[in-house]
Amino acid sequence: SEPVQEEVYVEDYVQEVVVPQDSVTYSTGGDGSVAYASQRMADATGLSADYWEWIIMAESGGSSTISNPTGHYGYFQISPIHGMPQGADVDTQIDYAINIYNSQGLGAWEVTH
Repeated sequence: SEPVQEEVYVEDYVQEVVVPQDSVTYSTGGDGSVAYASQRMADATGLSADYWEWIIMAESGGSSTISNPTGHYGYFQISPIHGMPQGADVDTQIDYAINIYNSQGLGAWEVTH
């Protein structure tokens, strides 16, 4: 079944994101893209790629290199408590996100509440 859509305002979840403009990269295709990450997450979790794309866009605005002041990083805004290195490539981010999903479910992502 398709997920129920509701309006979610990212500013309710992100207090401040400080990223130098020249360090932000937006992937739009090929390995490392939002579509690639969404599909890998769908394959690993059984949830739709569209749903994972929605999570990625809500969490990171589609930037795989974004971090916030508390150290949450990447497409999935993974917390430093999980041990993922800052600057991790997209495949590493996905591997961590799969492990987090397997241990915590969707509750790990604030936007899904």
